[in-house]
Amino acid sequence: MAKRKAATSRQGPVSFTDEEPDFPRGGGSVLTPSEVREAEDQADTEFANEGKVSRKKQKKLDEFDRSYLVKIPKSVELLRYKSLSLGMKLWGVVLEVGKRDLVVSLPGGLRGFVKAVDALDFLSQDTDVNTFSPSSHDEGLRDVFLNEHFAEGQLVSCVVIQLDNVKLKESKKRSKRIGLSLRLDRLHNGLTIDAMHEGLVLSAFVTSIEDHGYLVSFGVPGITGFLRHSGGEAAIGAVSMLKKGQLLQGVILSIDKKRSMVMLRTDPDLVASSVAQEMEGLSMELLFPGTLVNARIRAVLKNGLLLSFLTYFTGMVTMFHLEDPLPPSNWQEKYCENQRLKARVLYVDNTNKSIGLSLNSQLVQNMAPTIGVKIGDLCEKATVRRVDITIGLLLELPIRDTSFAGYAHISDASDEHVEQLQEMFKEGKKTKARVIGKRLMDGLAVVTLKDSKVNQRVLSCADVHPGMTITGEITSVEAFGAFVKLADGVKALCPLQHMSEFQRPKPSGKFKVGARLKFRVLTCAADTKKITVTHKRTMLSSKLKPVATYEEAVEGLVTHGWISGIEDYGCFVCFYNNVKGLVHRTQLGLDPGVDPKSVFQTGQVVKCKVLRADSSAQRLSLSFVLSPSSLLGLHNPHGDEEKKISVGHEVCGLVTHVSDSLITLEVPLSNGVAKAFMKVELISDFAGHAEQLRSLLYPGYKFERLRVLERDDQKLVVTSKFSLLSAKFIPSDVSQLNPQEVISGYIASITDRGCFVRFLGGLTGLASLPQLLDGFVHSPFKHFAVGQSVRAKVLEVNLLAGRFNLSLKQSHCYSTDTTFLKGYFLEEEKIAELQASKSDGAELEWGKDIGVGKVIEGEIQDIKEYGVIVNVQNLKDVVGFVTHHQLDSEVKVGDHVTARILDVVKSDGILDLTLRSDLVNSGSVSTSQMKKIGRKRARAVMETEQKAWAIIELIKDEYLVCSLPDFDNAIAFAAAHDYNLKVDPHEKYTLGQRVEVSIGSLPAEGSEVGRLLLLLTSLSDPTGNSPMKRMRRLPKLVSQTLVEGEVLSVGLLGMKVRVGKNSVGKVHVTQVTDDFEGENPLSHYSVGQSITAKILGRSKQNDDGRLTKCFDLTLKPSELGGKSEDSSSFNTLSLSDLQVGQVVTAHVKEVEDDWAWLLISPSIMGRLFMLDSSTDPIQLGRFKAHYKVGQPVRCRIAKVDPENGKLDFSLRGLDPDSKYQEGHEVNINEVFGGRVSKILPGVDGLSVQIGCHLFGRVHITQLADAWKDNPTMDFKVGQFVRCIILDVSRSKDGVINQIDLSLRQSLINALGDKGVASETNTRLLPDPIVEKIEDLRVGMEVQGFVKSVIKKGCFVTLSRHLDARIKLSNLAENFIDDPGSLFPVGKLVKGRIISLEPLSGFVEMSLRRSLSKDELNDSKMLTLKEVHVGDVVTGVVARIESYGIFVSISNSKTVGLCHISQVSDNRISNLEALFKVGDSVQAKVLKVNEDKKQISLGMKDIYMKDLHVEEELPKDEIKVFHREEFPLEQVLETNVLLGKDESENENGHFSDSSLLPLSMPDITVYNSYVEPLNVLLDTDGTAPLEDVVKEDMDSPTKTEIKEKSSKRDKKRMKNLREAAIREAEQKRLEGDEAPESSEDFEKLVHESPNSSFVWIKYMAFLLSLGDADKARVVADRALQTINFREEGEKLNVWVALLNLENAYGNPAKEATLEVFRRALQYCDPKKLYFALLGIYERGGQHEMIDELLKSMLQKFKMSCKVWLKRIQCCLKQSMPEAAHKTLDRALLSLPQRKHIKAISQAAITEFRIGSAERARNLFESILRNYPKRVDLWSVYLDQEIVLGDASVVRALFERITSLELPPKKMKFLFKKYLEYEKSHGDEERVEYVKGKAMQYVETRIG
Repeated sequence: MAKRKAATSRQGPVSFTDEEPDFPRGGGSVLTPSEVREAEDQADTEFANEGKVSRKKQKKLDEFDRSYLVKIPKSVELLRYKSLSLGMKLWGVVLEVGKRDLVVSLPGGLRGFVKAVDALDFLSQDTDVNTFSPSSHDEGLRDVFLNEHFAEGQLVSCVVIQLDNVKLKESKKRSKRIGLSLRLDRLHNGLTIDAMHEGLVLSAFVTSIEDHGYLVSFGVPGITGFLRHSGGEAAIGAVSMLKKGQLLQGVILSIDKKRSMVMLRTDPDLVASSVAQEMEGLSMELLFPGTLVNARIRAVLKNGLLLSFLTYFTGMVTMFHLEDPLPPSNWQEKYCENQRLKARVLYVDNTNKSIGLSLNSQLVQNMAPTIGVKIGDLCEKATVRRVDITIGLLLELPIRDTSFAGYAHISDASDEHVEQLQEMFKEGKKTKARVIGKRLMDGLAVVTLKDSKVNQRVLSCADVHPGMTITGEITSVEAFGAFVKLADGVKALCPLQHMSEFQRPKPSGKFKVGARLKFRVLTCAADTKKITVTHKRTMLSSKLKPVATYEEAVEGLVTHGWISGIEDYGCFVCFYNNVKGLVHRTQLGLDPGVDPKSVFQTGQVVKCKVLRADSSAQRLSLSFVLSPSSLLGLHNPHGDEEKKISVGHEVCGLVTHVSDSLITLEVPLSNGVAKAFMKVELISDFAGHAEQLRSLLYPGYKFERLRVLERDDQKLVVTSKFSLLSAKFIPSDVSQLNPQEVISGYIASITDRGCFVRFLGGLTGLASLPQLLDGFVHSPFKHFAVGQSVRAKVLEVNLLAGRFNLSLKQSHCYSTDTTFLKGYFLEEEKIAELQASKSDGAELEWGKDIGVGKVIEGEIQDIKEYGVIVNVQNLKDVVGFVTHHQLDSEVKVGDHVTARILDVVKSDGILDLTLRSDLVNSGSVSTSQMKKIGRKRARAVMETEQKAWAIIELIKDEYLVCSLPDFDNAIAFAAAHDYNLKVDPHEKYTLGQRVEVSIGSLPAEGSEVGRLLLLLTSLSDPTGNSPMKRMRRLPKLVSQTLVEGEVLSVGLLGMKVRVGKNSVGKVHVTQVTDDFEGENPLSHYSVGQSITAKILGRSKQNDDGRLTKCFDLTLKPSELGGKSEDSSSFNTLSLSDLQVGQVVTAHVKEVEDDWAWLLISPSIMGRLFMLDSSTDPIQLGRFKAHYKVGQPVRCRIAKVDPENGKLDFSLRGLDPDSKYQEGHEVNINEVFGGRVSKILPGVDGLSVQIGCHLFGRVHITQLADAWKDNPTMDFKVGQFVRCIILDVSRSKDGVINQIDLSLRQSLINALGDKGVASETNTRLLPDPIVEKIEDLRVGMEVQGFVKSVIKKGCFVTLSRHLDARIKLSNLAENFIDDPGSLFPVGKLVKGRIISLEPLSGFVEMSLRRSLSKDELNDSKMLTLKEVHVGDVVTGVVARIESYGIFVSISNSKTVGLCHISQVSDNRISNLEALFKVGDSVQAKVLKVNEDKKQISLGMKDIYMKDLHVEEELPKDEIKVFHREEFPLEQVLETNVLLGKDESENENGHFSDSSLLPLSMPDITVYNSYVEPLNVLLDTDGTAPLEDVVKEDMDSPTKTEIKEKSSKRDKKRMKNLREAAIREAEQKRLEGDEAPESSEDFEKLVHESPNSSFVWIKYMAFLLSLGDADKARVVADRALQTINFREEGEKLNVWVALLNLENAYGNPAKEATLEVFRRALQYCDPKKLYFALLGIYERGGQHEMIDELLKSMLQKFKMSCKVWLKRIQCCLKQSMPEAAHKTLDRALLSLPQRKHIKAISQAAITEFRIGSAERARNLFESILRNYPKRVDLWSVYLDQEIVLGDASVVRALFERITSLELPPKKMKFLFKKYLEYEKSHGDEERVEYVKGKAMQYVETRIG
């Protein structure tokens, strides 16, 4: 017992009760091993003393000896609901996850429920238990969803917190509900830090996400865990990071008991293999579900096992948790006593002292058991494996070739009551079973053997689908609907509107509880398990196909639906599964004017037809008109069927209206007219003609031929496509289709699946993606367009489904006649007629002699680069044109020529002619004569379908003009492409090319076209297997020989050359020249040019999807000069022949975002990475624009990989003096172009990409030459920079570990080229960096960035490898309470070194000021007695309170208080918004109290008025000027009209300043003229406001005068301060110390990095040297350097850059607009637009001004200033009418409150540069409505006074003084009148005005 007490005392936190439990530790003995031995000794002694005992007693004693530790039960007690207790801990698996609750599967087939507040610990932590309320609970859970933190199949440990019997509504039974909690504070109740040990597996949840890992909590107060990132990622088995509140399991790696910190690891394998260890004081409270233990079998029971583990604990294993889920009948033989096993704890019951274990193999591996069956699966031959008499049956379920374990409860064994289960079912019996559920924790499928359920149709929500008919039982009836039971656990809702055919105010009487009715499923949501049904009779009895998805709604389908909404424009119809569609008003079948709401009602069942369906957009277009036979007004009322208009009939129509997309027509009928519509794309087979015809059509034009495509009750849909008009057959129904038939139609819609082709009556078929073209189709949108005419081949027809599939392949659907081209020429004639009818002159008379093939006379009028202009005799308005290909000799202007007509283009008035003698001579005989001659010679010379060869003479967009050599060079026409095949004929064909054709139609007299039409064999035979082509072979030209050729076409990467008579060769861009040229070498060649080339070999080329043979040629002089040794290099050059470092010439093939693909030969292509192309950030930003296709590039081979076929180029290392070294990707002191990839936190700087896979780090001290606070804020991800390599660290294998970079421009200039910094260059480094501690010395002044802050001080980084410490006492002169607020991370500080330890690398510095001996002798610390009233002192803000500011006075230890009333002249409500601790301020001493040692200070402006503005304070004592004191941004806003747009006051009126002309800015500020940048701070500088309205209208009092004078003083002070700053900068630039070199300017920009004035002067200096490129670089530097908060300064630089590009850009327009687009991303768009407008105005670029103003009016239509600018521009360009219209448009766009301003400003502009009469009219129009607006009268008078017409001015004064106005305003007007007469009149007029004023006064007094 003494030992036991000692053990107990050592356990520490583990506590025991005084009374020993009846069943200790899961059935174990209460005795310790020592106590057992003592009991044995005592029993032996007593036996010896008492002598012999009876055998019966001896037997009992022996049994006691064997069973004193455990009382072995006969059987294992199963876990049931009644055995549960509150606080019991169980292991479970998540079965279902909702947003607000969880369902957990427990052992024994139990199921528990978890609420959201009991699922996540952080929710319970955020909610105070004492102040908990339902409202706060809902707010806490509003944004928390459990499906974001849990997943189905997740193993969880839970605690029972609730056991209730819930009464069900539909029955009298009560449901047993188990409430669970997953909160760790309940699960780990009693856990302490002493009870934890390494290797222990615990559950935790994430509380915070840190930089290096996660903080986790175990639910135990005071104990925190930490999990590194790698552990967190492994725990969830994914790359995604853990979320706050997420549960996880981890193994304890280490424990820090002092800090109560536990380190975790969540490796799944480690967690699954960690076994619980024995420890002192272990109790059942510290045993958690899911723990893996080493167990030993104590006894094998009849229905399970009894195991012992951890020495003192025993647990039960039921037969459901054995290793084999289907144990055999002799399973007991497998286990024996003392057998060792591994098991998992299933549950721990502290109340009943019982523990459950599991041997399931998956659970032992810490995985949830998997059951490969689905609910509803049917097993025909289930085998009974075990019969549990009072419980149920264990069955083997062979499903899908695999056996699973299933269990049927006794209640599911039969539909009848079963008393003796063993009699009905024997082991081995076969039966039919159906899966109705799962017991996941037991690894069993729940099955039923009841015949009623086995044959039941619905078992769960998964068996229900929309549209199915089902019978259900009514369980309850509510006001909103009825609840229906479809099956056990499956309920549905029948809404009120679906309980009857029509709407009812209350449920129907047939809906009674218990009634069984028939329903149809409307919707079924699998996630929420919500089902809705309908009982509408029509829906139940409907035999039509239901629509449950948008894909099922095919066009033409007729189905039932119900109306869900009615609007004026139509009805919304709903189908199953919430599929909805719209029936447009035109498809309702109603007469015009009938309200749909009076005919239809919501909920009404309707039959409708699907017109159009778009499944991707989920839109349906429906119609209530099902049969076309009931059309109104489209048939004869007397029933004459022969005159009835039907789909497919031809009609004529009269145009009534023309819009951009639709043509409206009227079709005449026997009894009236019918309305018809024709879309623009249905006008013509050609898109170009359709748009031309639309623009030429007019109301009243008559279409003679139209075909009806669709019809309904109100309208017809017609077309004038020639392909549909000439088609002999077009189907209107599926039954009319025959497979393999080719029919004409048009594209109705295009999707990713293919094209939908429409015919008559809305009949639509699908041409799927593989059936569109003969080749591969990536996107159908690139090859087809909506409305395009096509020919389609029917592949298959499904009459039952009403569907058919089509093919649009050219090989299947090529044209067999010349309809395509015939329609084109007929429409050309129609376009010419419409043009003639719209023109003022008469129609051109071409005459009979003007026709294709005719010979005419003419005179050469002009010779152009593109051809010859011929003046045709006897035709005034017709121009003849001859291409260079049609010339066989030189001609001169004025020559008389004989030409032959190749083509007539009447719409353009052009004749295409030829002067070639072979064609002109053949043209002397007409075609008809040629046919007659031919008939004499032979029976048939030219017949249709006859094969022939043709020569291409002209290439047009739609057709080819050819000559037929076999028929005396007859002129014929062939279509360049077909309906389904669109190609560019200029790329496919070449002039003079010989093509195979067949005769299509002959030019018979009186024919519609009058031309000889051909069919190209390449279109009708796309496979290229023509017999004539097979006969043609390439001529036997010898390789390596020189040949003469003619250029047929020139591209960017090659050109085609005719070789010999009919052969074609190609010259690749790499085979043109040997020398490097700056432009594409192919640009020197043109079509028709004769060249000499050398044949290199033969190859195949892709010609429109067909491989054709051609010759490979070269034009290189080295090849043409003789037989070179590398003559075969064209074909034999490979990657293995290339070497790294070799310099080659490549040509650009393609440019992507970051890559340029270059060619060094036709077969070898490499890539150039963006960052390897330049080191200039500007060039890198213009990467895609810089490299054009075909451009030659001189580059170096950086990497060759022949095995993988990869080749990389680089432009670095091309200079002879460069530091490029072969085999090294990067070298120290080498300059690179980089791109910011990441902004690192703290002071780590930037991560910069310098190569494809190379990244470097830029330390914060290497970001810029001039250091400032938080320099990383000037950078952004993706920004291009120029950097230099400082250091490269490599591993032993040579692999780069880290690259250190620098962005310091001075360092790049100093080391970038020479590698060693000279003395001159080192002087340019403004902020030298100390890299080594040896370079430091005590007392040395250094600077650095705050790296980290602690309570005792902070650490400062001085360079990449050097840090320093600053103690708290050395941070400032005075005590600092919170160093983190004064010294944030990233702040730049300067101080002195006070201590060094070179060996340890320790550096300590101080920021306190240390005075020298001389300074100590001259000055002393100020004392309180030395501070006098009236002194002006400087200091630092030490503390801010609500009542004032405490200021630490400099050079003293005294602190003064500036009361809030003494801070500013204006009232201040929040001091913290204006000041911060540490700000330097200047104040005046108001009061000194030596007794209390107090000083009162004042900071008002009135105290500082005696100070000189020019007086400069020390840099460390600069006064903080408040925003209200020194509004610098207000002055800068006037830069290039940067002021606000409007100037209305609070009452909606505008001030006098708003009436100023546009050329008058509100504030006159400093002007700086820099040629040619022109960054003017006042765009149109003229007089200020005081010159317009000189005197105030009111009579101010003395007080008002003082207030106004003080305001003027403030404004004057502000202007003086600004002027002083500007003057100081100007003196520095223009004074005695004016900068004369770039070095001087560099110093200036380092001193004033945020001054745009200095940067612009720097740019102007570079422009004066003629270096515009460097000026651009300086501008970009300025934009990167100036702080992002200085928006005005940055805008000035952008404007300067715009001026620069406008003057020096090449081309100027594009360069300026490119800069403008860049600037729009950073600047205020409106200000920038006005700035660019000012640039164009100063340059007189009127075209650009007009374009820019149009864009501004669209973008800023609500801005009055933009409209006024447009008016001013129109008046300057002498366009008064345009100005008047602009003002009208402005009044329509602007709000009412801006109309007065717009009109008055327009009137002022009219006075200045327009019509004075127009201006007077505008002023009069305003004053009629606002006669008492004296400000308007005043401006009106001023403008008239400027004009100088005294009579008009006096008449205006007389009108004004006659008004009834207040005395103050009348006084203002009389004074103005009097001043005018004094300056412009005589004494008589002056006396007249005075008398009139006196008369007014007397009238007012009387």
